[in-house]
Amino acid sequence: MKEIKFAPQHIFEQLLEWSVIPTFDLLIETEPRKILLLHRTIAPYKGSWALPGLRMYKPESIEDIGPDCS
Repeated sequence: MKEIKFAPQHIFEQLLEWSVIPTFDLLIETEPRKILLLHRTIAPYKGSWALPGLRMYKPESIEDIGPDCS
């Protein structure tokens, strides 16, 4: 996999404000008809409920999540 590079903080903040950031969101069923949700602790969505997931970085693809996650 290619090296992951990060933008300077002031540029990254502008990207977060104006761009769509791709993510992987997971739907985890713990029992029949029951799913796992997370209570967010970081602004701007602090206090909201969400599906677990991660940001997708530029050189990553869906195949990078691993063979056991499909």
